[in-house]
Amino acid sequence: MPNDDTIQPDLDYHVLKRIGPICDEFEAAIRRGGVPAIQDFLAKGTESDRSALLFELLKLDREYRVASGQQLPFADYFARFPNDENCLRSVLMEVETTAKTSHALQPVRKPMQKLVSS
Repeated sequence: MPNDDTIQPDLDYHVLKRIGPICDEFEAAIRRGGVPAIQDFLAKGTESDRSALLFELLKLDREYRVASGQQLPFADYFARFPNDENCLRSVLMEVETTAKTSHALQPVRKPMQKLVSS
């Protein structure tokens, strides 16, 4: 499950404020046992926030998949988001880095909305 470093550290406060509730809603859907479609949540954001939102949604998706023992569908991500290759590669690089430096993900992450409102 995700941890506090899920959020991109260089995101603007206003971007975090806009995408935070969407990410929290996505995470809540996962916690309820669903498999939410990233596209549905991506459509809730603005075009200017698209890359940041996609990055965060992909990270949440992959962290919950790893925590539950599922495979990471990177080929599927590339097929669904062909115009977002740079973002996908960034997430993939982070996954590889995390895998090399950590044997397990820590299961506690504050909802993004709480982080931006504190």
